[in-house]
Amino acid sequence: MTMIFVVGTLIIMYLSIIVIIIKDIEIKGMALVPGVNIYYYLKMLGLSKIDMIILLIGILIPFTRPFMIPFTYILLSFMVAYAMEKGALFGFIFLLFPFIAYPVLAIAR
Repeated sequence: MTMIFVVGTLIIMYLSIIVIIIKDIEIKGMALVPGVNIYYYLKMLGLSKIDMIILLIGILIPFTRPFMIPFTYILLSFMVAYAMEKGALFGFIFLLFPFIAYPVLAIAR
């Protein structure tokens, strides 16, 4: 039962992120491609290509993962809130309850 809830929550979050990206980009079908939607998601947040490469390298290098993954999660939580003009309180909601915040943002945007 717990596994069904977790998988359902992840599917809802993934679909919510795709809806948010689709509302922002011109070519709607590109949001369905897994690697490309990450690029458009980070581009929507205002990151430059150099910032994206630094985050990617930091996450891919094994000895930096324990530091970069939490840093990236916290950074992106607040960047999403500010990119959608929601403020710091919504950033904390993204940080603590992303399974609630992403569907709310997908519906509201």
